[in-house]
Amino acid sequence: MADFFPIEADEIDQNKVKLDGSTAMIKAINKDRNTTLIDVRARVNSGKRAEFISVDICNDDVPSRNSVGICYKERIVYMFTKESELPSTFALRKGFPITMHQNSPSEDAEKSLCLYLEPTDVVAASWTAEKHLKRTNWWLTQAALGKLHHDDQGIEQLFFNPSSTIILPYDYDHESNHGKQLNAVMHNKKETIEEGAFIVTNWKRKSLSRHGALINVVTIITPSIVHGVVNRNVNTISKLNELLKPLGVEIIDLIRQQLLEIINSSSYRLDVNATVFILTFPMQRSPDSPIETRQTIAIIAFQSLAELAVMFDVTDETTKYLRTNANGKLLPICSDNVDLNIEFMECLKETSAKERRLQSGIIKSFGKGAIIGAGALGGALVDFWAKAGWGSWTVVDNDSFRPHNFTRHVIPSSAVGQNKAKFVAAHYSYYFQDCDFTGINIDAKNFNIPTVNEYLNKSDLIIDASASLSYPRAISLNRYAPRHMSAFFIPSGSGAVLLVEDKRRKVRLASLEAQYYRVLINEPIGDKHLVSTSDQFRSGVSCRDNSFVMSHSRVMACSSLLSEQIIKASCQDDPMIMIWHDEVETGERAFYRAIARKDVMNNNHNLNKFKVHWDEGIEDRIRKLRSQNLPNETGGILIGYHDMTQKSVYIVDALSAPDDSIGTPTSFQRGTNGVIVTLEEVATRTANNVGYIGEWHSHPKGASARMSKLDINQLEELAINLSEDGLPAYQMIIGENETKVYEKVLDSE
Repeated sequence: MADFFPIEADEIDQNKVKLDGSTAMIKAINKDRNTTLIDVRARVNSGKRAEFISVDICNDDVPSRNSVGICYKERIVYMFTKESELPSTFALRKGFPITMHQNSPSEDAEKSLCLYLEPTDVVAASWTAEKHLKRTNWWLTQAALGKLHHDDQGIEQLFFNPSSTIILPYDYDHESNHGKQLNAVMHNKKETIEEGAFIVTNWKRKSLSRHGALINVVTIITPSIVHGVVNRNVNTISKLNELLKPLGVEIIDLIRQQLLEIINSSSYRLDVNATVFILTFPMQRSPDSPIETRQTIAIIAFQSLAELAVMFDVTDETTKYLRTNANGKLLPICSDNVDLNIEFMECLKETSAKERRLQSGIIKSFGKGAIIGAGALGGALVDFWAKAGWGSWTVVDNDSFRPHNFTRHVIPSSAVGQNKAKFVAAHYSYYFQDCDFTGINIDAKNFNIPTVNEYLNKSDLIIDASASLSYPRAISLNRYAPRHMSAFFIPSGSGAVLLVEDKRRKVRLASLEAQYYRVLINEPIGDKHLVSTSDQFRSGVSCRDNSFVMSHSRVMACSSLLSEQIIKASCQDDPMIMIWHDEVETGERAFYRAIARKDVMNNNHNLNKFKVHWDEGIEDRIRKLRSQNLPNETGGILIGYHDMTQKSVYIVDALSAPDDSIGTPTSFQRGTNGVIVTLEEVATRTANNVGYIGEWHSHPKGASARMSKLDINQLEELAINLSEDGLPAYQMIIGENETKVYEKVLDSE
């Protein structure tokens, strides 16, 4: 006669159940010929009702005399509560075996069966009482056959997760930290649906140390264990020893040996009143299989290392001397029954940069870099990359936080008045202690200052997030600088741009800027990209204190895009121009990638006061136009912009001849049809950055690019016209085998 665990509840008539799940289960039982209803019971505790439905299940698929110990007929009880989406399922027979997929099994209590692999809410979405009965039969059959745990499932852990959790620094087990005490702060989980507490530890940060208590951490790695049942957490070291001994782990011996090493090292404070043992159990699927995983559990004992050494017979209670023999080996312990209360805790640790990188899907690590500008974009990039564990960064900015900055900055408003770069770097270094971030309050264009040259020399990559024109143009003239990328979003927040130098810096940011404008002028993505529709607001009292209206969500949308693309671009060698434009109303995103061309400077042209820059793309374009119009000459206007600070001019494009132009084999007269409209369109598409700077024309077949007398006169006239704005004039001539650019400044003679 089988003996069953009793159900502490009052028996009721099956028609008196009040819970919907119980009603559905009784109906399912009454129509299942292999299931017999035994009784129905109910219990109310603290206003919460539980209903228990006991059945006998007869299962023809269970082999007789199976080695596991599952019987043909098993007494099962289903417990329903209003608070639970699924019933709890228990085996009531006292001799029911402990197997895998049971919840905290014990010989002294009914066995709680773990029927499902999926999360509770997923199962509940399609749950029926009939399917639950079938699932119970399936569980009993698979358990009896020894097939309950599939080979493709992860192996079972050794212990159930405790209700309390300790969180350790990512480097708690690094050798350099042995002997250091951790500051521990406890937070109850009562604010959540979980029970227990969080114990958060750190390396004695000043801002937290006064609220916490010091603890010592002792790490122990056990011999490997073959997975089996998941065990309940025990509350004494003696019970833990009894549980682990059959698995080949002498935990008391391991603790004693570790205590001996600690005392001999003289690196620990032995008087700290709490000790946490971090136990790591390597887990195998079978004795001959490799280690597949490790379960790490923490046990806390509210005793000092000195007290533990006495309890474990490592030191003599009276003399405090080590209990070792002449060879320094520990003498046998007097008794395995160590009277030490312990509390199991789930053990988590802060993620390291490598772990965060892998969790973010970033395979390749990155070395050192610098971010120029710690505004909304620069701050967001630091935020993304700190959390992704990507790189060590120097943040450079000589600006301070103002109140309006916090509308769209990742940094809290408590930083108001402080230098952006220093605060951003300190903020993320504090919360991610493995981040090597440095903030510098300096103008990044001061290349003659040692601090600037230091981070330039040490960096593998510089990200220009300054949203300025001056820095990328200035750094382009620095031949010794590392690779640069310029990232920015347009004032409306509806677009983002990434300009990427090649690894050898043959194409630099200044040239990429000019080529970016050419894309906007000639491609459909330029229709709306820089066309100004943005509102502005006053952020201060000076006439320059204007800022564009842009939401934090727009900043983050563009910043996250740029963050990912910068990481991808860093793994490639080629120069790139990438432009994104968002239709904010619909969520659509347009993208354009341009082929960046090599810059041409100080080559095949006459210089006066300015360095003249153009690129091979312009040469290809005008050479093609020349070829199409031979034997006649052709030409058009040059568009570009001047940088008076750097004494440079950038040719953005050479436009084709207006339709009223006249070209002959020996001359070219540029027409005027549509020129004004075209220049207005150019200004609109480039936010007034690009305009008229001169003319270009071709010479006939076999001719050089030397200026004719007519060309000299034309350049003189251009210089007179442009001198009204104090600007030089340019003439580009393309011959059979060469291209030359001529400059004329009216006051140069």
